[in-house]
Amino acid sequence: MVSNRLAQPVGRFARPCVVVDSATSIRNAIEQMRDAGQDVLPITENDRLVGVLTQAGILRFVGDDGSGTDSVSQYMDEVPSVPAHASGSEVIRLLEKHGFLIVTDDLLLPTGLLTPASYVGTIPEPVRPHMVGGMATPFGVYLTTGILKGGKGGWNLVFTGAFMGGVFGAGYFIAALLAGEHPSTVWLQYLPNYLPFILMILMFRLNSIAGYHAAEHQVVHAIERGEPIVPEVVARMPRVHPRCGTNIAVGLTMFTLIAGEDPKAYAVRLPLAVFVTLFSWRSVGSFVQYWITTRPATPKQIQSAIDAANELIQKYQVATRRTPTFWTRIWSSGLMHVMAGSLLASGIWLLVGQFLDP
Repeated sequence: MVSNRLAQPVGRFARPCVVVDSATSIRNAIEQMRDAGQDVLPITENDRLVGVLTQAGILRFVGDDGSGTDSVSQYMDEVPSVPAHASGSEVIRLLEKHGFLIVTDDLLLPTGLLTPASYVGTIPEPVRPHMVGGMATPFGVYLTTGILKGGKGGWNLVFTGAFMGGVFGAGYFIAALLAGEHPSTVWLQYLPNYLPFILMILMFRLNSIAGYHAAEHQVVHAIERGEPIVPEVVARMPRVHPRCGTNIAVGLTMFTLIAGEDPKAYAVRLPLAVFVTLFSWRSVGSFVQYWITTRPATPKQIQSAIDAANELIQKYQVATRRTPTFWTRIWSSGLMHVMAGSLLASGIWLLVGQFLDP
C-alpha cells in the first residue's frame, strides 16, 4: 500500500496551507501560522515561493528581541520545495532530510504542505482543477483547464464550428433566395435577418449537441463542487452554468437589438441598452440555456462527459504545468477551432452563392 502511495503525485497528498507575502510583518505572520496550526509558513514574493518561516526562524526573532513590525522575510529560511507532479518516491529523501516540503505548481506558487503524516490514513481523492471550461460537439464533450484538455477536442471542435456556420449560412442563403424570388413581398425582405437564427435554434433542439451541452455543464458542476464523477451524481447536476458562452452571446444580442442602428437615437437607446443588458443578461442567458441550447442528456451523453472529466483529472495529477497563460487559455478554449470551422463553412457558402449567381 505504501509503495502505491509513493508512486502517486505528491500534490495529491499535500494539505492546503496558509501563505503570506514577504512584506507581511513577522508578528502577523506568526499569528496566521499559529491560527492555521502550521509548523512552517510558506513566503511568496510576486506570487513566487521565495522562502519559509520555520520554528527556528521564530526563535531567531525572539532571540534578537526584534520588532513585531519587522518583515517576515528577515527571518525566513531557504525553502525545500517540490513540484506537485513529482512522485513520492522521487522526493522521499528530501522529506526525510527536512521533515516537510512545500508543494508548488509550475509557476512556483505554493499549493500545499507535505509531511510524512500526509501519507498516513485514507488515500485522498485526486486533486481537481478549481475551474473547468468546456464545449459540446456533435460527437461528445470537450473539457479544459485552460492548458490541459480532455474529451472530444481538435477536429471535433473544427467540425462543430463548420456545422454551426453551415446551418447559419444555409439559413441566410435560403432567405436570400426567397427574398430574391419575391421582391414585392415586404416581410420576406426581413427574412435574411431572422431565418439563420431560427435554423440555429432548431439545430440545437433537434441535434445531439444540445444533450452534450447539458452533459458538459453537469460534469463541470460536479468537478467544481467536489462531487463524485459518477453517472447518478452528474445526471442530477444543473444543466445551466453561469459561465456558459450562451450568456455572453445573449448579452451582446440584447445590447445590439436595444441600441439599434440609428445614430440619432443613441443618446436614449445606448444608456437603456447598457442598463437592461447589465441587469438581465444572466437571467435571460439562463433561460436560453435551459430551453434552447441544452436539453436533458442521455446516459450516453453523460458518460461522454464523465470520460472527458476523468481524462482531464488524470492529466491534472501529473501535469508539469497547471497554470495557463493568456494565450494557452485562448487556444485551449476551443474558440479558435470553432471559428476556423465556421469560417470554412462561410467560405463554402460564399462560393456556392457566386456559382449560383447568374
